[in-house]
Amino acid sequence: MTNTSDGKSGIAQTTSGRIKWEIHAEFVSLTYVIQWSGDYNAIPLREEIWIKLVNEMPGQRINSIEIVVGLAGTHDAKLMLGAETDTDVAVSAIGNCDAEIWSTFRFNEANATRFVLLNHNLNAFRTGRMARRLLEIEDYRLMALISLPLAQDTFTRCSVFETRLQTIVDALGKEAHQQERLLKDLAQLASEILDVSVNTGERFSATAAYSELVFARLAELREQHVDGYQRLGVFIERRFRPAIRFCAQASKRIENSATRVSRASDLLRTSVQVELEQQNLQLLESMERRVQVQTKLQEAVEGSQSSPSAITPSVSTRRFWKASAMLRRSPA
Repeated sequence: MTNTSDGKSGIAQTTSGRIKWEIHAEFVSLTYVIQWSGDYNAIPLREEIWIKLVNEMPGQRINSIEIVVGLAGTHDAKLMLGAETDTDVAVSAIGNCDAEIWSTFRFNEANATRFVLLNHNLNAFRTGRMARRLLEIEDYRLMALISLPLAQDTFTRCSVFETRLQTIVDALGKEAHQQERLLKDLAQLASEILDVSVNTGERFSATAAYSELVFARLAELREQHVDGYQRLGVFIERRFRPAIRFCAQASKRIENSATRVSRASDLLRTSVQVELEQQNLQLLESMERRVQVQTKLQEAVEGSQSSPSAITPSVSTRRFWKASAMLRRSPA
């Protein structure tokens, strides 16, 4: 076995072929290359060592692809494909019409998708490159579609989130005395939305990246139409692109839900702040009125204490006292 310097890929030779393994970011790919004798009954080609290796691999099997390479004019693509009818067969001329690709995109008895690469004028290098592109298209396509169930679940949860948010928003103007409870409800809702966003964000980003690779590899095939058949690229895009858009919409919807909750929280906080400011203003006005009353009382008290009439007798009173004193002395 030969390995690369980084230990992420390698090739092992068997008695009748070779096995290549490669570690990707999220999956491991195994490729088994074996010589075909030209016998249609010998398809698919499987050896015990390959079957054992695949069955003993840990993890979940995402995809299984068979690519059978034949010569145009020598081999029959339909017999190689095993298709009884060409109704659902997709065919494309690739590489300046130097080869053709045939497939039904259906799983066979071995739960594998079979492609037939019919060579017109490809050398060994270009044949290998075309086969690799087919493998990458299917690998990346199915890795991208892993997010589809997650997107469906996200849409369902977003509907629940939006219903709860609408209930809270409706209560903002009706339950002014329950603002603290509404703030707690919004905080809880924001926490749940953030949890969904964190758990789905990486997966949806990976889906977008894989889909770009699929479309890039399809463009590299330089497909041309074959009369009477649907192109492989058209077949893939009609079924693949809507799923990718759905995943993108799920990602966007959870972001929109988070934005709406944030706006509702800001609105409620603003309402609470305005109410607090109003209460503070009323408190200040009440304090000012009490100060004014106290000031008036203080002025009244100070005014009564400093008045001359309260301390010095009036002129008429002094005269009365003087006359009274004279009357009292006269009998003597």
